[in-house]
Amino acid sequence: MRSIQPMRRELAEAKGIQGIPNAIDLVYVLEAPLMGYTAWAPCKNLFWVLAGNPWVNPLDPALVRRCQPVEFGFDKAVADAIPDHMVGTMVQVLWESYKDNQLPVPLEYQALVETASTPKQMFREYLERVRVISQDAAESARLVIEATNRSWV
Repeated sequence: MRSIQPMRRELAEAKGIQGIPNAIDLVYVLEAPLMGYTAWAPCKNLFWVLAGNPWVNPLDPALVRRCQPVEFGFDKAVADAIPDHMVGTMVQVLWESYKDNQLPVPLEYQALVETASTPKQMFREYLERVRVISQDAAESARLVIEATNRSWV
């Protein structure tokens, strides 16, 4: 949390951080004392981008209050770019199911597309990953895909 909290230049200097120009009022400070690492950046030049897995570990409310959510979606061009049309279709179906709250976990399509050679293999690998989090989620994913194309199951 301290890393995303702006610090006045004077305070950073009092903590021993050197090299901050007088024209800069606020900085972000990143410290790893056990590693002997300290860095700073002007607040106006740095934007934080945070990602998490809120279905696994809830996000800290204090962190959420300090951030602005950014909406994201699935670009069909991603599915169209996958060489195997059936795999691309599966990626799109799973993503849409996640977006519509039918599935609690989005598809990790990048990792799966790299390792799976067929839609069936990709689906099985996806189910294995989801089962680690939730048996119910895995069953939901199976039902969504089965409704789309029974040959994938």
